[in-house]
Amino acid sequence: MVRIMKRTTVKTLFRWALALSSLMLVQVASARATISDMQSCQGLIDFLQIRVNSTSNRFQKTDINTILTGLEVYDRYIQNHIVTPGLLSFNQGDESKAETMQDKVDEYKKSLVKGYQQRFPENKLYMDFAVSLNNCAQKAVPQGAELEAFKSSILTLVNITKNQ
Repeated sequence: MVRIMKRTTVKTLFRWALALSSLMLVQVASARATISDMQSCQGLIDFLQIRVNSTSNRFQKTDINTILTGLEVYDRYIQNHIVTPGLLSFNQGDESKAETMQDKVDEYKKSLVKGYQQRFPENKLYMDFAVSLNNCAQKAVPQGAELEAFKSSILTLVNITKNQ
């Protein structure tokens, strides 16, 4: 009976370990940023660049520059590490097809900007913007100096929204 129990326990533990490792792989794969997620984030960034520039006379120039720099760095990161490689991969390396799809992504981002402008017609900055940027960063995290610039951008945006 002890021998049977040990075999059952070992088999059960092995099955649990296998199931757990599969679950972890699914979680890691699902944590990867998609082009769709990131084009939405880029649309938000485009909108925020316009909004920050239009409110710049109400805030310190250094704060505005910090926000805009971080947004630009993160937008470039998304484009260079997720969108462009993803479009090329999807099109099996065909650059012409990837460029055509990039044009469609750009059009979609423009429609997002228009939507944000309708949703937020007041010329203000909101905490929701910082929260949304943070949600983007949870899907695609830059590293090193890019991360630091983006974090500074979000923190400055938070401080500005608190003090408006």
